[in-house]
Amino acid sequence: MKVKTNDIESIRHINTIMVLNELRNSDHLLSRPNIADNLGLSKVTISNIARDLNDQSLTEDAGFGVPDSRGGRKPLLLALDRNTKRVLGARISNSTIEVSLCDITGRDIRNVISSPLEQDWLLATTSMVRDIMVYTNTSRDNIIGMVVLFDDDVEGMDGPDGDEAANKLARQLQEALGIREVRTSSFTRARAFAESWYKTQASKRRTSFFYVDLGMKLDCVAVRKSLLDPLPCEFGACHMTALPYGENGQCVTVDSLLSGRDLKRKAEKLLNREVTLEQLRVLAETGDELVLELLREYGYWLGCALALVVNMAGLRKIILGGPISSLWTFFELTMWKGIEGHVSENLKTAIKVQVIENRFSSGIIGAVALGLDWWVFRTDLLYDAMPSSIPSE
Repeated sequence: MKVKTNDIESIRHINTIMVLNELRNSDHLLSRPNIADNLGLSKVTISNIARDLNDQSLTEDAGFGVPDSRGGRKPLLLALDRNTKRVLGARISNSTIEVSLCDITGRDIRNVISSPLEQDWLLATTSMVRDIMVYTNTSRDNIIGMVVLFDDDVEGMDGPDGDEAANKLARQLQEALGIREVRTSSFTRARAFAESWYKTQASKRRTSFFYVDLGMKLDCVAVRKSLLDPLPCEFGACHMTALPYGENGQCVTVDSLLSGRDLKRKAEKLLNREVTLEQLRVLAETGDELVLELLREYGYWLGCALALVVNMAGLRKIILGGPISSLWTFFELTMWKGIEGHVSENLKTAIKVQVIENRFSSGIIGAVALGLDWWVFRTDLLYDAMPSSIPSE
């Protein structure tokens, strides 16, 4: 969105979003004069915005603060309203459904996980959401929106028609529940945003990084100042190029070389039996040389792929998650060899790699955080309206 200086309505909207983000990022309650000083806006402007936000039940008056050194009346404090507006997140996999209800500060109000007997995801999810709304006394008018994640193992969600199927189910959920908006997102994007959300809440500083999901397929998204950018198209991306692989130098795509499906297939060929990723970890821990060599090879090619993306986009921090990240200790060294052998000289000393625990709920937290950013805090609007430099880490 390009904002013209004479576009009064757009400027007012951006000022409103700035006030919401100021409240969100502050570690203490703020008065209207505090906010005016911090944002460089007039006290009248802030008072008008605060009145409108209170009317929308996005903020509330939160008592009185301490007068400044000049004396005078105690200033009225403003806070995000934790009691009215809600955002829903849902994660649907082949065996479980998880639904979470949060307030606009990201506080979890109610979280439920269920394993439905019948694989009717629409019926089961609708029932869970209704139960949560009744339990928490939340009306549908107070639901700002809902973000739904579908795992690839859900029938019809993997493949070229997966997005269309997911969007269809989202529309059906929206109609069945009667809430304002239901959107879908990939698990990778949600989890990347969860990491960004954690960092923002912990340090009040947005960082830029790649999140790489080492799962049954390989996905990567870039997070720039808590905005999610596909780079260049969510890292099945590396269909854009191919890596030489094997003794005869045949070329393969990064996704096919580094997906969990490929790793599992190779392991089963070596071991001559079916095996899960968890069983691979156990075999590696017991020193099975065939499995260890397979993981060392995996690490090297992962490093080559990461170097490719780092060279292209310049983001130097990488966060690894997903099921295969639990095998990190067995492919870390060769991964670094792959990175160091292919990354640009000026980036070598600056790259950082962090592995996160494969938390089941991190995706659902990210789903809710995405919803809050889409519908409440609108950081995309802020960064589009106010150009700023992109940090290097």
